[in-house]
Amino acid sequence: MRFIHEEQIQDAASYEPLNEGLAWLRGVCERREVPAIRRQTEPLLKRILEEDRPARILEIGTAIGYSACFMATVLPAAQITTIEVYDRSFYDAKEAIERLGLTDRIEQILGDAAEVLPRLADDGRQYDLVFIDAAKSHYRTYYEESLAMMKKGGLILCDNLSLGASLSDPGEGDRRHRTSAKRMERFLEELAQDTRVTTTFYETGDGFSVSRIL
Repeated sequence: MRFIHEEQIQDAASYEPLNEGLAWLRGVCERREVPAIRRQTEPLLKRILEEDRPARILEIGTAIGYSACFMATVLPAAQITTIEVYDRSFYDAKEAIERLGLTDRIEQILGDAAEVLPRLADDGRQYDLVFIDAAKSHYRTYYEESLAMMKKGGLILCDNLSLGASLSDPGEGDRRHRTSAKRMERFLEELAQDTRVTTTFYETGDGFSVSRIL
């Protein structure tokens, strides 16, 4: 899959966090090698949030809470629901969210997103924006389940589409990683052809897509 649009990549040396709390949390992520939206991706995500101003956001893949806190900081009126499957990450994120004073606007759910998403749909949940940044081999499942909870004009964002650039050389990595790369490649091809949405692909960071529901 070739990305059809390249967002200008911000020089890492010129990176400035939005506030001290996010600077602290990014530092934790980088020291512990915990996944977080890349520095180069932040300006693109910020621009999308400020232009669309979604009121209800669903995040699939909390890690230790950086992206949820980032989105809550950019949009002070937004309510965010974030799903995480790993206990340790869930509770680390809980501490971070509390430290940044965002517990009233970020709802955490512990569980497998493939099981949680149908329950949210059954509860009648509706979201204006979904941010997918979890198990790469399950992006297709997350994407389809998310569509059921969104209306025309909503956005689905997917991060880390290049899997550390391994899509350019799918022979690299262990068997599990190669399987994820093949599934991601298939998902990207299907996403590009999905007539329910219009999608723009960016090379920013590790690959990023923005799909707007028609």
